[in-house]
Amino acid sequence: MNENGALTKRIVKESARLQQEPVPGIDAIVDEHNPRYFKVIIDGPSE
Repeated sequence: MNENGALTKRIVKESARLQQEPVPGIDAIVDEHNPRYFKVIIDGPSE
């Protein structure tokens, strides 16, 4: 497997882990067309 293939495989694996074990206060949504791009929403402090 070339370097890009290994990188993409790792990104897919870690993206799945983020879905299964979300980090409190952070939403990371994978771009459906390119697994290297994410939409990330970070919650600010509650007032």
